[in-house]
Amino acid sequence: MSVKGELETRHLEICPDGDMEIVLPSPSGNITYRYTVTSYQLCACSSVFRAMLGPKSSFAEAVELRRRRLLEPDSPDFDGLYQLELEDHDPTALSAVLNVVHARTENLPDKIPFEGLLQVAIICDYFDCAAAMRPWDEFWMKPHKENAQNPGFESWLFIAQVFKEETVFRNLSSKLVRNSIVDDGEFKVLESKEPGARVVKRLPNRSPHGSWIPS
Repeated sequence: MSVKGELETRHLEICPDGDMEIVLPSPSGNITYRYTVTSYQLCACSSVFRAMLGPKSSFAEAVELRRRRLLEPDSPDFDGLYQLELEDHDPTALSAVLNVVHARTENLPDKIPFEGLLQVAIICDYFDCAAAMRPWDEFWMKPHKENAQNPGFESWLFIAQVFKEETVFRNLSSKLVRNSIVDDGEFKVLESKEPGARVVKRLPNRSPHGSWIPS
């Protein structure tokens, strides 16, 4: 247990024999997560990682990764695995995505909260790896589909677009088109269409169902 104000580091071995680490600070900055992974799996599942770390990449990240691969762990020049620093991602969602990519299904939950589903979708969209999530995306979406058209679940539109859930995307987008207005320069959804009692609700920037992000 860390002392208040002291930085805590949590190591997650997604791939024990991996050739790199992904380093991600928590939103509060009190915890640093280090995920041991293999660049080969990342490149196979993500066009973004492939461009950044692939064998044909000339980016500085790929050059440094290849340099460290050539060094033996007991070499005096070896200073640890290559570390790729990320930010502004949900640590728990990133762990879920990395476990799917590395086929570590024993580490995956059967269900995740709606906020978690949204965060997983954000990461998959950012790294272009949604196709690699199957069939886990189906498992995680299923319990939440009944709420797809309920107020407060407008983020379903983004989730459905990322994971190509066509029925949810079509029905929800149609509803939003029918029940939305631009009010004072903001996109809002009508909660009531009663004459003289029109109520508008601003679309949230994030899910209102509580954070899934560890502190």
